[in-house]
Amino acid sequence: MSISTIRMRDIMALVVVAAILVALIPLALPGVVFGATSDNLTGQFTLGNSAPTVNNVTIYETNRTDIATSLTPLTEYSVKVTVADANQLSDLSWVKVTVFWDETGTDNASNIPADNTMKAVTFTCTVGTTPTWGMNPSSGTTWVLMTDNCTQPSLSGPSGDFFFNFKPGKVATEKASDWNAYGQAQDTSSALGTLYETRSYAMNWYGGIDVTTTNATWTGVTTGMDFDATNAKVEGISVNYIANGDYRVAVTTDSSWGSAALNTAGIPTANQFSLKANNVAGVPSGNLVTTSTAGCTIDNAGVQTTTDVSGLTVATNALYLKLGAPFVKGTYSGQVCYTIIDR
Repeated sequence: MSISTIRMRDIMALVVVAAILVALIPLALPGVVFGATSDNLTGQFTLGNSAPTVNNVTIYETNRTDIATSLTPLTEYSVKVTVADANQLSDLSWVKVTVFWDETGTDNASNIPADNTMKAVTFTCTVGTTPTWGMNPSSGTTWVLMTDNCTQPSLSGPSGDFFFNFKPGKVATEKASDWNAYGQAQDTSSALGTLYETRSYAMNWYGGIDVTTTNATWTGVTTGMDFDATNAKVEGISVNYIANGDYRVAVTTDSSWGSAALNTAGIPTANQFSLKANNVAGVPSGNLVTTSTAGCTIDNAGVQTTTDVSGLTVATNALYLKLGAPFVKGTYSGQVCYTIIDR
């Protein structure tokens, strides 16, 4: 064996020994610590706003079960507005509903009239833990928002029913159909949801009357006096009318004033009297007064009044008296009734 062969074996032996020592080093160093086997990062996303939707608008009777078929001024109803919001109802700013007459009959929201006592009123719920309720017009009207009876749903859910209890005003336009409701809901990002409810409601006729002249007193009357006598007239009687549609006005009186009997033919005899009535001065142009509203009409052309607070005042009404003969001396009195009637 040559010297070179011996040296090569020695070198190979040293390499094997070195490899064994390298493999054993970790076992000989117990203080060495490896890196973590897991670690974290932060995940994050931002939810965008979802616009509210109005899914139902319906006018009910106050039991909130029976859908109204017609509306009557000064009678309470409850209009339901169903709203949904994927961000929960607490995201809402307000909910509104407009009750209105669709004058064009097109069921188009662009044709909804501006709020006014004759054609449209808007009710608002400002949404909150304690909601606030309002209406427009807010004054000078007999429309009423019954705030104590209005309700807001729980705001923690994604949908709910808002109920607006209201009474139509005196001059809400009389119509056989085409009163509708329009709901709106806006959230805190000003996103808006709307619904035009095409269900049609009638608005029934309303009429009101107030005779502001309290007495019609004839003085200096004489037996057998005719309608055109100087002392036969009482003029300047003031009557106030409020109506949401066409009307006529009738005048009636009692069949007797004490022991004096009413003669409806205008030809009174002993202890009888007759009356004529008109809405303007002019003897003897009035109509004979009877005990029936069908007997004496003094205005057959009344139309809707434009305000439900002050109405229309006619201060030119007149009454004319005719007496029969003979007639027992004395004082006689009875009721004269002015009546407003749908026509």
